[in-house]
Amino acid sequence: CRVAHPLADVLSPLAQSGGDGASGGPGSKLALPFGAHMLVSHSGSAIYSLDYSTGKTFWRQGDLKQRRVTAPLPMGSLIAVGDVEGYVHFLSREDGSFSARLQTEDAAIMPQMLAVGSSTLIAQTRKGGIYAISIK
Repeated sequence: CRVAHPLADVLSPLAQSGGDGASGGPGSKLALPFGAHMLVSHSGSAIYSLDYSTGKTFWRQGDLKQRRVTAPLPMGSLIAVGDVEGYVHFLSREDGSFSARLQTEDAAIMPQMLAVGSSTLIAQTRKGGIYAISIK
């Protein structure tokens, strides 16, 4: 399991839940919990919103298959994930639907993007490009 943040207290209930393979399995990337939800990007590039205490799936976004997405980054009402093609995708925090996407350059986004406040993120590509992206 590749963990984006040290979340030993969070991983324990998720690992015990069994769930649908998204809860901390091999290749999963976790983001910080928000409220009662935990965001996970699975090695197959699906993004999940899971119940923090039980591991139950609230929603799943599976339309980014084989895009090798980054750990999800919560940003207000949206969630940002980067991919191997240099895109940053913005999903609705409520249901996982696509809200927007932006291409940086033709290079993978590094695995961990950085939030700067609640409306700006910093993404770095494998070619070394650094992008500050703001949402409104």
